Amino acid sequence: GSAGPANANLLRTVCGEMFFSYFAKWSVIGISGLFAQERFGWSPEFAGLTTVVWGVVQCASMHANALVDRRVGQGKDERTIAWIGLVSGLIGILMLSFAIVGWLMFLGMAF
Repeated sequence: GSAGPANANLLRTVCGEMFFSYFAKWSVIGISGLFAQERFGWSPEFAGLTTVVWGVVQCASMHANALVDRRVGQGKDERTIAWIGLVSGLIGILMLSFAIVGWLMFLGMAF
């Protein structure tokens, strides 16, 4: 490409990693509803509420990130915000993995 072979290779690698990350994320989101139906006997409509909770929390967290970025100062503390996101994502996945009662599904999707 016009960016040169080294940059084109880097771009392909980054795009591949993004694809697999999004694929994994949506797989977990989709499977969590199926898991809730099977494990807790929820109806498809009620199990779908876990996806609604996830969407609402995502919207709120993006808003919170924007507010923190404005307050802290235009990208000066991006690494801390990224680590907060990664750790909360890990906590949420662990909660989903070890959900033994139904309300943990909602809490896991909220993280």
